Amino acid sequence: MWLDSEAWYLGSRGHDLTYVFTNTSASPVGGLPEGLEPVPEWEDQEAAIQTDSNCECTFKPWVAAIRTTTQIDTVTVVSSPLQLERWPGAFGPHDDEVRQLP
Repeated sequence: MWLDSEAWYLGSRGHDLTYVFTNTSASPVGGLPEGLEPVPEWEDQEAAIQTDSNCECTFKPWVAAIRTTTQIDTVTVVSSPLQLERWPGAFGPHDDEVRQLP
């Protein structure tokens, strides 16, 4: 199963909420695009950023490829008291679970 999430905390502009954007293979529009192969560094968030000679931080090419070729299929909004670091598991739909809204 493929899963990629990015979390963005926007401070008070975002009403002190964290927004998580996910692409997952459990969705009909999600999944790893054809021709894009995972690399071992995907598990290491620090490996996703590179610094050039001017001390400018940019995403490494494999991160840029993920961000430009995948489609977001789930948006999750996390608020207090549940902190992002204490979120129970992965974000987005899971192919082994079925959820029903009340």
